[in-house]
Amino acid sequence: MTHGRGNPSARSGDCGELRHTVEDTLSETEYSTSLLYGDIANLAAGTTCWQVSFSEAFDTLIACFDMDEGQLLLIWAPPEG
Repeated sequence: MTHGRGNPSARSGDCGELRHTVEDTLSETEYSTSLLYGDIANLAAGTTCWQVSFSEAFDTLIACFDMDEGQLLLIWAPPEG
């Protein structure tokens, strides 16, 4: 039973690609409200990480974990649209 909530999804990918996505998506003023934990400097190119996303209605959260260490690197909420 999901109670109307979305299911989380996970995929592995290059941390550097996610970094470019965040940089291309957010303006400098959106960093303070969209980056909830960590810093995009933690997303090094060539490092493999898990990108776990959870969506409910119009809100999405994406968490990025270092695949080798299991360390949480970043949590961000992409802006709508």
